[in-house]
Amino acid sequence: WSKFLSAAADGAVTPRIISCYPRGSADKRAEDLRLSLERLRLHAHVEAIETQFDDRLLCFEKAEFILRMWSTYSEPLLFVEHDAMMREAPLLPSFLGCDVALHKFNRWEMSARTLYLGRSERAEMLLRTWQQLAASYPAIWEGYLLDQAWSLASSQLPLDTVWLPRSYHALAGDLGAMRATVLHNQQTTTLELGPDPAFASLVRSARRAGRTGARDAFMVMTSKAEASNGIAVILRDISKSDAGAVAATVEAVTGAYAADCG
Repeated sequence: WSKFLSAAADGAVTPRIISCYPRGSADKRAEDLRLSLERLRLHAHVEAIETQFDDRLLCFEKAEFILRMWSTYSEPLLFVEHDAMMREAPLLPSFLGCDVALHKFNRWEMSARTLYLGRSERAEMLLRTWQQLAASYPAIWEGYLLDQAWSLASSQLPLDTVWLPRSYHALAGDLGAMRATVLHNQQTTTLELGPDPAFASLVRSARRAGRTGARDAFMVMTSKAEASNGIAVILRDISKSDAGAVAATVEAVTGAYAADCG
């Protein structure tokens, strides 16, 4: 493993580690992160920023900080929460050359506690989309907004995404915490990582984008005719067709059905 890591270190661009915390909190945990970064001799930027609350960051404040770092530095960026510790050099994302890398838990929920952004236009689009959504809906959980930004960006661009292993999102109570690359100061539970329990469960169900399973229907119509069977119209090769042509086809089929549903 040591030879593999050495080879990876020589062939990959180590990302700049960035983190931020509320200026009014005087949080000492950020010092542990700084010390771990100095020990590994990693390029980093850890900053206290002005926030609306002294005890926490809002999603748009985090997204705006990352966007500012994107404009300041030319390297790939790896954001980690200020209460995390770096135990090893984070070589995996940049070694794979992806646009974005993050961790999923509960099979589909995205965490914004560890977020890698490669230097690509696709990664920048994801970041700017996330920042705009966060600014528009500041009260919504950051992981949900990140999921929405990722779904939107990946539906329009070939967003090369890597799902980071648990070693990049290890929690204090994990069995493999001592072998982790990034160790977060959280207990092994999804309570602190998941959505706000007060957030409506109706809009927390898994989305189709990037997940296995049949595609959702473009249109569902109910017939006024008495019949026990349904009609399914399948459009093929839509990824190779013009979006206007696909929309016109859907409109023509639904228009014909509405005119004569029998």
